[in-house]
Amino acid sequence: IDGLIDMFTLTVRKNPIKYNVDCNQFLEAPSQLLYSWIRGLGESWRDDKIKFECEEILVAVKKILQQGEFWKSHNGNENYCRWFVSSLLSFIEDGIRDDSHAFEAELLPIIKEILFIILEKDTYPVFDYSDLSMTVLNNSKGKIYMTLFQFSLRLARLEEKQIERWDNNIKELLTSKIESEEDNPLLFHVIGQFLPNIHYLDENWLIDNFDKIFPIKSLVNWTASMNGYFYFHRRPSKMYLKLFLEGGHLQQALTGGEIKGESLNSLIQQICTAYLYDFENFEIEGDIVQLLTKTKDENIISSLIYFFWSPRFPFETKVVSRIKPFWIEVYNCASKFENDKIDNLILSGTCKWLDSIDNIDKEIFEIVLNSIRYVNQQDRYSVIEALSKHINNAPEEVGLILIELFQKEVNYDISRGKLIEMVEILYNKGIKEIADKICLLHGEKGFHFLRELYIKFNT
Repeated sequence: IDGLIDMFTLTVRKNPIKYNVDCNQFLEAPSQLLYSWIRGLGESWRDDKIKFECEEILVAVKKILQQGEFWKSHNGNENYCRWFVSSLLSFIEDGIRDDSHAFEAELLPIIKEILFIILEKDTYPVFDYSDLSMTVLNNSKGKIYMTLFQFSLRLARLEEKQIERWDNNIKELLTSKIESEEDNPLLFHVIGQFLPNIHYLDENWLIDNFDKIFPIKSLVNWTASMNGYFYFHRRPSKMYLKLFLEGGHLQQALTGGEIKGESLNSLIQQICTAYLYDFENFEIEGDIVQLLTKTKDENIISSLIYFFWSPRFPFETKVVSRIKPFWIEVYNCASKFENDKIDNLILSGTCKWLDSIDNIDKEIFEIVLNSIRYVNQQDRYSVIEALSKHINNAPEEVGLILIELFQKEVNYDISRGKLIEMVEILYNKGIKEIADKICLLHGEKGFHFLRELYIKFNT
């Protein structure tokens, strides 16, 4: 039967205008055919960008969803009914998301009716994919909330109101749900994802309900909305960060362990960006920045190290100078070795930040010289590559740092080509004693790839 379903889906997809009329014939159709029909229409609209009239489709869909037997099957153990609803929601969302390829505005009322029917009638348990973003995308109870937001945004763009752009029924629905204090992680994850869109729809509602959207006393919902927001948004907003700060959300996020993965990376990026651009209350001595500089959470440390070493976009010149004070704070804390494993990781990783600063001054030189002995194998090549950036402007400092590194350990690895270039620069700049020492440290350990250079400058 799966082969027949796929064939009919493809038939509908390739010729949707044949299946967007006389749709009442589908009212008594088996669920397999319903699923195949709506899936084919959705794929035609989304993937093939074919635009066709949808009024008869939606009228028939509404009648189908008003049948008690349909929901009895859906909420029982009938996969095809559930797949029909899931594909329908995807079809509707694709038809209202993009104004250049959207359903006619006149269809919004019936779309709204359909969405509210699904919201009321769908009682099938949620299948948990462990990753909440995947659970939202693969369950109709998550997709319905996304579609409700897309509906509100489409309506707002059409009506062009200056304020309070939100559909009142949808706003009332969501207000009642966030005030109910019931665990609803799918809803709260979607609300976090759509936070900037809610801001556009109704700024006053957002501000008034911010601590209900992020209910810190309800850990399940708070975790969902925080992960939803930070997973989808890396660019910091002064307004949101201020509200997060005032409500204690950032402190909880950095100490509670509930924010994970890409959401945590985004959280760290937002806070660090706020620090670099001198947002209010994100100064080096501020509580939140101090939490970062003193953290012993390995996941946060990993995100921190990566942010200042390999940002998604190069740092603007005007903020580069703010990396040094942050580095000093992190180093001063890690050099106390209150946790050897974590502090070794910090001292190793922060050496890579040489790649993001303009010059090695006295303070940075001392920090790196004292940190370099803790560089692990994973960071080694990146650190040597970062040092090579400074070899022309600070050759003696780079050379002394390399000696300190190689006195601990010498390896034959992919960094040897970079090292040959750096040692030759040292020789050419007349810093022979340091260059000789680097060559000899390798030779003593049986690594002779610098021998040719050593002979060249010592004969």
